[in-house]
Amino acid sequence: MQPCQENSRSFFEKLQKTEGLDLRDNRGKRHDLAVVLVGVVLAVLSNRDGCLSSIHRHLVNYYEPLVGVLGVEKLRPVSRPQLPRILENIAVAVLDDLIFSHFGVKLNAQRAPMVSH
Repeated sequence: MQPCQENSRSFFEKLQKTEGLDLRDNRGKRHDLAVVLVGVVLAVLSNRDGCLSSIHRHLVNYYEPLVGVLGVEKLRPVSRPQLPRILENIAVAVLDDLIFSHFGVKLNAQRAPMVSH
């Protein structure tokens, strides 16, 4: 699906509405978790190697078009040191279920991603 097609925001909207995904303390939140996670998922789906620096470069390079498509306020992208802190404070099982339900891919630490047909 091209980013500007109808319904292209549905994964983003699921992330925004999912209870229990964001485990961060409400004090001091600077970045919209849904925006960060969409950027991370897009980086991984764009064949980034999984290295946080590579994922972060993708987030920075595509931040402006991403927020444009998502229709959110353009702030500044997450910094490289903030990215792991944000990712450490998400409910991985909840994100895994969302990714599987939307993309048909199940995350698994022992094997390569499994794709549902």
